[in-house]
Amino acid sequence: MRNHPALVLVVVLLSTLSLPISLTGASVALPDIGRDLDSGLAGVQWVVNGYNATFASFMLATGALADLVGRRRVFATGVAIFAGSGLLGAVAENIVLLDVVRALAGVGAAAAATSASAILAAVFHGPARARAFSLFGTTIGVGLAFGPSIAGLLIEAFGWRAVFAAPALAALVVLALVPLLQESRQPHPAGSTGRGRPRSPPRCCCSSSVSCRVPSWVGPPR
Repeated sequence: MRNHPALVLVVVLLSTLSLPISLTGASVALPDIGRDLDSGLAGVQWVVNGYNATFASFMLATGALADLVGRRRVFATGVAIFAGSGLLGAVAENIVLLDVVRALAGVGAAAAATSASAILAAVFHGPARARAFSLFGTTIGVGLAFGPSIAGLLIEAFGWRAVFAAPALAALVVLALVPLLQESRQPHPAGSTGRGRPRSPPRCCCSSSVSCRVPSWVGPPR
């Protein structure tokens, strides 16, 4: 069962789905957050912008770190940071604390997203790799598209704090499954293989596809 391709795909896709939902859901919750925490527009905007900024800023660094110290290790660390930040955000009593933990969640999300793509590249090969990355990209799109609807349902049923708690609980499920994944790392210097050839295209394309989605996430909430 350890490192079974189907299990790896489920773990990666569940974590990947949680990341954009946490972003788009937070945008929907901003009016309720502002009223509950008695904060103005500048303060609540950083609930989203802080996450965006750290997510975009740390993607390259966490991707390189995953190649050096291990993809599973960085993935687990990122998911743990994301989950912990989400739980802290769900109980935050002032806007400053919420903004800080949201920025920290962006760091965790960057580590989880970049190492997740590397894990897929290490486990899947040939046509199976193409299918896995298609599902990876589709999952990101689903999270972005349906995140506001899911957040609206959560807010109506449980309040705005559920928008941060729900993705955090999903991340805890992922974290419990991480020991079933096999560790891997880049065995050769970044950008090359043992024969002096460039790194395999699927790994590079995956990083590019994730990075290309970042600009659409960055910006003040509407």
